[in-house]
Amino acid sequence: MVTPPDPFIEPFAEAGADCITVHAEAGAHLHRTLQRIKGMGKRAGVALNPATPIDVVEPVLADIDLVLVMSVNPGFGGQRFIPSQLGKIEALRALIDASGALSTSRSMAGSTSRRRASPRAPAPTCWLRALRASPAAGPIILAISRD
Repeated sequence: MVTPPDPFIEPFAEAGADCITVHAEAGAHLHRTLQRIKGMGKRAGVALNPATPIDVVEPVLADIDLVLVMSVNPGFGGQRFIPSQLGKIEALRALIDASGALSTSRSMAGSTSRRRASPRAPAPTCWLRALRASPAAGPIILAISRD
């Protein structure tokens, strides 16, 4: 997380970033920051820390291209997945679907180990248990889809 994000927007855009995602709590004026990103012709995203409520993005849904729900606190690796973030993702999806502001066909996050999961699977505790065990094996790429 970079605080404040605004001084870094132009350098990241000039370095070739197509999309710039800022933490909702990193700056004083989220809407202004997102407008600045969009004004540079870049896609804009908002990252939500585990303790940040989804209500924070509701006023800016029309201005963003993605929402990143952090499943661990920012700052260091090797943390365990925070299961309560699944509920946040479902609530966020309902908010987005109701607004029609974003496409939500697939969400991804991660690093080296690939996993596919469905919260609506017959035995969701099995994939959650495997996900929790993953940090010892390295970071994960998690695809959560509607199927």
